[in-house]
Amino acid sequence: RGAFAELGGCRRRDMQAESAAPVAPAPKDAGKRAAKAKPLLFLAMVPAEWTLWSVIEVGGVLGLIAFLHVWILLGDDGFWSHRLIAECKANARCASELKPGQSWLPGGQVDHGDSQSRSFRQSLPQLVPAAAVMLLVSWGVRWLSGTAWPASSDKREATARSVAALPLSVVQLCWRLVSAVGFAWLVLGSESLLLLAAVTVHWAVVSACLGAQRCVGGARAGGCAGRAMPWLTTAAVWVVACGIKALAETLKRRIGFWVILAPVADAAAAAGAPAWATDALVRGAHWLEGGRGSLPWYSMYGLVLLRLVSWGMDAQWALAQRQSLAEGGETAAAPSKAADAPGSRAREGADGPLGHAARVAAAHPLAAYGIAPLAGASASASAAVGASSALPPSGGCLGCARRTAGSWAALVGYTLYPPTLAAGPVTTYNAWLSHAKRPQTTFGAAGLAGTVGRAVGLVLCLEALMQYVPFFSLTKHGAYAGFGPQAVVLLGYTAILSLWLKFAAIWATFRVWALLDGVEVPDNMRRCVANNFSLVDFWKAWHRSYNLWLVRYLYVPLGGSRVGVVRQVANTALVFVFVALWHDVNPELLVWGGLVGLLFVPEFAMRAAVAPGGWLAWVRHRPWYRHAVALVAAFNIFAMVVPNVVGYTRLGERGSVRSMLWQLFVVGGDDPADPGGAPFLVVVFVLLAAGALLMLWVRAGEERRYGAIKEAWRGELAPPPPTAAQLAATAAVRASAAPEDLKDD
Repeated sequence: RGAFAELGGCRRRDMQAESAAPVAPAPKDAGKRAAKAKPLLFLAMVPAEWTLWSVIEVGGVLGLIAFLHVWILLGDDGFWSHRLIAECKANARCASELKPGQSWLPGGQVDHGDSQSRSFRQSLPQLVPAAAVMLLVSWGVRWLSGTAWPASSDKREATARSVAALPLSVVQLCWRLVSAVGFAWLVLGSESLLLLAAVTVHWAVVSACLGAQRCVGGARAGGCAGRAMPWLTTAAVWVVACGIKALAETLKRRIGFWVILAPVADAAAAAGAPAWATDALVRGAHWLEGGRGSLPWYSMYGLVLLRLVSWGMDAQWALAQRQSLAEGGETAAAPSKAADAPGSRAREGADGPLGHAARVAAAHPLAAYGIAPLAGASASASAAVGASSALPPSGGCLGCARRTAGSWAALVGYTLYPPTLAAGPVTTYNAWLSHAKRPQTTFGAAGLAGTVGRAVGLVLCLEALMQYVPFFSLTKHGAYAGFGPQAVVLLGYTAILSLWLKFAAIWATFRVWALLDGVEVPDNMRRCVANNFSLVDFWKAWHRSYNLWLVRYLYVPLGGSRVGVVRQVANTALVFVFVALWHDVNPELLVWGGLVGLLFVPEFAMRAAVAPGGWLAWVRHRPWYRHAVALVAAFNIFAMVVPNVVGYTRLGERGSVRSMLWQLFVVGGDDPADPGGAPFLVVVFVLLAAGALLMLWVRAGEERRYGAIKEAWRGELAPPPPTAAQLAATAAVRASAAPEDLKDD
């Protein structure tokens, strides 16, 4: 386990799903063999058949990459840090973003051209102590409520479904509510009340729809109404969440407490209310207006929207499962990938019975979503979907009040969860609630130490970038008038690398906070942005938690990959339109979304052509196939850079993108005889092809490495055989069960 954790944070999720066939127990020396194989990890990166030609090929590729890098940097458009700083200082607006007085490195000048990195850097001195205090209190609450980290012997016995069936303690629920509201007030000030009001409105509307869906029943019990209610609930989840975002983006700061409370005070005065009451309303409005935080509430509603949709859809799918089982039908699995479907033994085998994917798929009892239990459901049917006999009685007015208040408190604690409130990563409601009941077990001490070290390294790299290379200010103010087309292309590409470093440092920091709190959230940046040659794989690794959210709640319900290529392209385009609108409503991002959607067409077509049974499947067995893939990947990388330059690096100002592309592809300048950037493009294409070939070797090595470790861990993930007492208890339960329960089993 220790050797496995040191391989980058227990990457069992990266392994391929295994079959559902039972596996034999692991040998006693499986852990020793995994640790013994650790020094050979680098050798796993080389091709399987390590011949002299392979040595020459790898050496030639590495030498070509090094030579082309030096040739580009030493060309006429030299691309060094001192020149970038000089170009920035030559521009008045760019020079105003450099703050030499805030640097703690020798000769550094802090770049304030990016608001996100600037806010993150300035908030770290307050964020770290606040996180430390909240972690200490959270660990104490877990110890009091009996939900501390379990012993190693309990990890094998527990599963995601058994954890989901457990009730959430009142102490834990109160702490989640208080910490969420308190941290939101600390960050947003009085505007956190507006965010809390938006969450409450969505909860009230969706809860009413869920209650109506429960009363109408399923497709058999309710007929047409039963079939229509899930669609109405889904529409309510999306329409209310997106409607609040549209209203917030439209009004923004015009939604003020004075605007809300002043008419109330006037109406109270007109109705004859005492003067002290109206004066209290006026003073309260002034106090709330003066207590606004440093960030507006609508800047964080985008992530809150994702959590509201997750809660509503998880609740609707859980209710549909209960109704289907109560009617004697099949369990309606939540839309997701096959590997993430509820009860998928393949996914549990790859990620562990308590891994993040298994917790996402495990539904909680209906009371966790504020829904009254269904009447007439058999005991076995309830157990199949995670109901628990340990839950408190839910009948009567008291049970309804407890269930309603508990669901609202849990939703507020989830949507305003401090480690993920400001920046993410995004996790589902099912997974968050499961981790609140029992902490994560994927990362041990060694895995947590490695994750913390990686986050610290990323933050230090971001700090060095902000102090020595002003990429953010250069791209923000267009201070690259002295650059030629080649240097502008390099600037756009390097700006994308800077974006990756910024987001990776921010997300890694908040992910460490969540992991130390016992909540496992996905790693948003699984790979460096430069280590990608496939558009599909790139978006799986860039903002991965958001990608998983899009797949679970949008792409798969639209049809996913089960439909034809044309429908897949249409669904992908719709997803990216939503992504662009979710980020911001501006023309550049809409153009970006359209370009990215179009770039999926050739990749989907090529994947279908070379897949088994495709008309080009025969090329997969040719010795030159890998090199052909590298050439196609080079074009793919270049095609991925252009829309991201347009959408994110702000190089589109003053027509520079059109000018850049014209000089690169047509002429180099005013002289028609100038070949322009054609030689540069050839060099870049060869460089990208060599890099893609190196990536293919790395991917092959990863598959062999994880495959070897997976073999050593197959028995570790297998459940222990039942004891004689457990078999006798199971036989006694089946003997006393009703015939209909046995039939449901």
